[in-house]
Amino acid sequence: MFVLNRLANLTAVVGGICGGPIEQYLDWRLNFWIQLAFGATVQLIHFFCVPESRSTIMLNRHAKQIRKADPSANVKGPTEDHRISKKEVVAIMFRPYKMLITEPIVGFLSLLSGFADALIFSFLESYGYVFKDGWGFTPSQLSLALFALFVGYWCAWGAYLPVIRRHNQQRKAGAQLTPESRLWFLQYIVLGLPIGLFGSAFLVKGPPLPWIGPLIFAVLIGCSNMAIYFGTIDYMVAAYGGKYSASATGGNGFSRDVLAGLCSFYTGPMYRALGVTNATWVLFALSVVVCIPVYVIYKKGPEIRARSKYAREVEEERRKNAATRNGMTAPDSGMVQA
Repeated sequence: MFVLNRLANLTAVVGGICGGPIEQYLDWRLNFWIQLAFGATVQLIHFFCVPESRSTIMLNRHAKQIRKADPSANVKGPTEDHRISKKEVVAIMFRPYKMLITEPIVGFLSLLSGFADALIFSFLESYGYVFKDGWGFTPSQLSLALFALFVGYWCAWGAYLPVIRRHNQQRKAGAQLTPESRLWFLQYIVLGLPIGLFGSAFLVKGPPLPWIGPLIFAVLIGCSNMAIYFGTIDYMVAAYGGKYSASATGGNGFSRDVLAGLCSFYTGPMYRALGVTNATWVLFALSVVVCIPVYVIYKKGPEIRARSKYAREVEEERRKNAATRNGMTAPDSGMVQA
């Protein structure tokens, strides 16, 4: 999952890096053909290389294989005989939006994730005001400036590896990690978002300041963006289990897409009306606000989940499963937060 998240984020930056030379040297019509070729390639890779991970579907397929090998076997998957009703279809389709509004975990973390994603997409336009107007960058040079975000994503990947290894070691030792353990590292690395914008606000004025200054802070922003993307989704999957995790992350994805799309409406007018320095200060202030829920949820997550009917239902199922595995009436409560 971590690798897929990283690749998903990289694609936004790769598009920006490739877009400059295409704009500067190729006919505008070729842009659509290039995007079509990339899109078709990605779909083919997804179809042939991404394995199925939903447990019910995997068990259904395994049951069919058993019956094919032994026709007399009386084995069926958990949902082979289940026929979904129209009412269930409607409920499933609207659940992501319902959770986005009614679940504080989904709502606030999706707002953070959406803001971080919108910030990256706004850079595709705002870099023109910062580097083209300030330092006279060409479209190709503007594309190369986006490599700072690219480097930031890889830094986040490397920073998370020891954390993932640590959690895996704790699980092997028998510890049962709480969902909040998924936010432990995010509460540190998310600070790169406001720090990056804070530092950039002093350096985006243009000459005689060096153009490398804002790009150094952009590495911090890219690093935090990747961590936010991974950390928020990872926490929702843990908090809402396999039953409701798709709906929770669907609300997260909807928030990212909507806010990233809206940035095309406000980025240009904001930078023209306020100037690059004041616009950056506005983004800094917003970043501070949207980062606060990470710390609240990390500390108060168990209490918030206890008031959620979705998370509470998942937690009850976990306890029952743990009790069954351990041969006890109640599971061992050796929970570890970080």
